[in-house]
Amino acid sequence: MSCCWWRTVRRGCGCRVVGTWSRGRTPWDTVVRECQEELHAAAVAGRVAGERPFFVTCARTRGEGAHTDVSLWYVLDLDTVVSYDRREFAGVRWFAPQQILEEPIGVLDPHMHRFVRKLMNGL
Repeated sequence: MSCCWWRTVRRGCGCRVVGTWSRGRTPWDTVVRECQEELHAAAVAGRVAGERPFFVTCARTRGEGAHTDVSLWYVLDLDTVVSYDRREFAGVRWFAPQQILEEPIGVLDPHMHRFVRKLMNGL
């Protein structure tokens, strides 16, 4: 098992692919769209949770227009990411879960360590 981690162009921090849910679509539809648009890959639901969220978080954003984000985290079965939206990401790398846990939380999404621990326990 490995986890994909990327550095965003705008924020300069490591995080997961994020997208905005649109009315009339399911959250899984959003995952499929964002995976295609940002990672240029087909979204294949992972066996641990299927097309359902594996993890849900709530966090206050920072800066102008701060608001509360509710995030649905999905586990995908992707072998590799060979191209990605360079306007969104400065780079994409694969890490073993333990490598992510060794990263300082200040350079990651604040919930990333919890997500990885839950994922490791769920497999």
